[in-house]
Amino acid sequence: MQKLNNLACPKCKGEIFVTNNGVLVCGNCGQCYQIETKSEKKQNTAAKELSLVEQEKVLAEDGDIESQFNLGQRFFKGFEVKKNYAEAVKWWEKAGNNGHGRAMFNVGYCYSQGLGVKQDHKAAIQWYEKAANAGVGDAQYNLACIYYNGENVPSNKKEAVKWWKKAAEQGEVKAQEALADCYYEGVGVELDFEKAFNLYKKAAKQGSEKAQTKLGYCLYNGVGCQKNYEEAATWFEKAADNGNVEACYRLGVCYAEGNGEDYDYQEALSWCMQAARQGYAAAQYELGKLYTNGDYGDYGSGSDLNAAAYWYTEAAKRGFLEAQYQLGKCYYFGKGVRQNYTKAVECWEKAMANGSLESIFDLGECYYYACGVNRDYVKATDLWIKAANKGLIEAQFQVGQCYFNGEGVQQSYVEAVKWWQLAANQEHTKSIFKLSCCYRNGTGVKKDLVKSFDLCREAAEKNDCKAQTNLGLAYYLGEGTDKDVCLAVECWKKAASWGDPKAQNCLGDYYFQRKDGAQSSQEEAIKWWMKAGDYNSHSKLFHIDSCDGLLEFEKYYEASKWWSANLLKENDGKEDDNFQVSLKTKSTSVKWMKAAAEKENAEAQYELGKNFYYGENVKQDYVEAAKWWRKSAEQGVGMAQFNLSCCLHKGQGVEKNQNEAILWCRKAAEQGVVKAQYVLGVCYWKGEGVEQDFGQTLKWFSKAAKNGDKKAKEALIYLGVKE
Repeated sequence: MQKLNNLACPKCKGEIFVTNNGVLVCGNCGQCYQIETKSEKKQNTAAKELSLVEQEKVLAEDGDIESQFNLGQRFFKGFEVKKNYAEAVKWWEKAGNNGHGRAMFNVGYCYSQGLGVKQDHKAAIQWYEKAANAGVGDAQYNLACIYYNGENVPSNKKEAVKWWKKAAEQGEVKAQEALADCYYEGVGVELDFEKAFNLYKKAAKQGSEKAQTKLGYCLYNGVGCQKNYEEAATWFEKAADNGNVEACYRLGVCYAEGNGEDYDYQEALSWCMQAARQGYAAAQYELGKLYTNGDYGDYGSGSDLNAAAYWYTEAAKRGFLEAQYQLGKCYYFGKGVRQNYTKAVECWEKAMANGSLESIFDLGECYYYACGVNRDYVKATDLWIKAANKGLIEAQFQVGQCYFNGEGVQQSYVEAVKWWQLAANQEHTKSIFKLSCCYRNGTGVKKDLVKSFDLCREAAEKNDCKAQTNLGLAYYLGEGTDKDVCLAVECWKKAASWGDPKAQNCLGDYYFQRKDGAQSSQEEAIKWWMKAGDYNSHSKLFHIDSCDGLLEFEKYYEASKWWSANLLKENDGKEDDNFQVSLKTKSTSVKWMKAAAEKENAEAQYELGKNFYYGENVKQDYVEAAKWWRKSAEQGVGMAQFNLSCCLHKGQGVEKNQNEAILWCRKAAEQGVVKAQYVLGVCYWKGEGVEQDFGQTLKWFSKAAKNGDKKAKEALIYLGVKE
């Protein structure tokens, strides 16, 4: 442009320059003027102001890069001009060829979408590369996406990471998210959770709801950082407020598990419901769990099995593996839906196709027990072997059983031992016990009593009832260890207290065979034989008969009651000529029971209470039931204490008294009554009859779980506590 010395800008008095097109431009304010004449003789010349569009066009045609870019923007958006993509591309190409990075990016975009030009992905990539090399963050991000996904170029993850890094360094949020994902998954770069965490944090602080959710996930699970439930919940809440569906679900989980937020069942339902209604499968599954367990687990309010089955169904429709498995359980057990083994099988088959090991195992059980399918031991074993090969411990144990018994496969003790050893190496208690038996008997392995003893002790220490009994036998017989009768009896008593009939029988034999001939030993023998029930009962009836003269009145009642019940069972209801049956009718049974109870026999009082409570052989009477249970409870019978506690809690046969109910429940729990331990834990959890105390909750749930209570185990899992 050439400076005109004799003219000044009418607006600002700035210097005037003339363009190659003959247009005057103010060097100070940028206003453009076009010279117009009022006569053909070119006299009285005047300066006419140009519109902004006209000014930009003049400057663009004169080679001004920014004007070329702006003119392209006007034509693309139709701002003060008619929308024209071809004109937009024309001016952007001019600006791009003159080095304008954003214009290069825009041209690339138009070629990729076919706007104003014929669609040409190759040309689009070339323009994106030009823009990316010029430092345009959007272009760097788009180019990375093209290389990552292999869009019209060979997929190149490393090249994608290179460009995402450049864009991320410029603060491009999407690039920071994408690069974080690469570090998190180890794609195109070496796996680095810490770098992923830091990038998510940068993007999250810029308001990205996706990054906020990912950051919360890292903090919740300690991925690339220290676990911090509170901070995780904060980020989930930010993302949820910004509409992120996954964040709504994860915030719901925080409330459900009491991590980062105070436990709040209703809040958990509310947040998960928001995500579930938008089709988020994980939230639908979580709703199923919440409705299954109710507030504070199985014992709490809010449990709705119908709603649980509905949400499991919704999640299963979307292919959510855990929901498919749980829906199968709903149909199998008839929870929230009508029991239907065939539908259970269908659900588990879908879950199996998606990789659910538990479904493979349960399908094996369906074929084994003919539930929803025809019985097929071969198919059952094949499924269990499939699950076992994938590492499912319970399946490995079951495959060992199949080989040991020759079910679905050719019998092979060696193969059985192999599978049990595999499960035992992973601390599977039943497998450890089975191996102990194999080494004791030399089945599938060389007989080794020392090895058998060591394995038996290991299983017994894991509270396996049968192992505890066999450990007692090993001590009693001195097999694989020094003989120790005291330790044997101790083992049997522990197993007997868990209800093992073999241990109870061993105790009966032990006391009966004691050489001192004391009446107390005879009575103790009979007590344990009666507890053993029908375990080897015929051989014990003779012993009880021979002890008749030694028994007190109430003991005779107990013995004869047991004798009659088991003898009739073994002889299909016909009396055996070799034995004298004392109890001919049920009414006689109650008569003797009451007589014993009135003589302060605690066990008879407990049994009599049961008869009155359930109306067995007598008219149902809660008052009488509570009366006899109280008498038995006062003598220290644990189950009587627990049952009395239940009566006091419900007001059955007695006036409701929550404080006294807790008192008797605690006594029963301290004596090892498992149901009482679980219920006491629930009371502390909900603050019913006692002050709410989470520490006491865990204490009693843990005790009940160690004693085999399934609900207590589930409650601990629900609370996120390992046994």
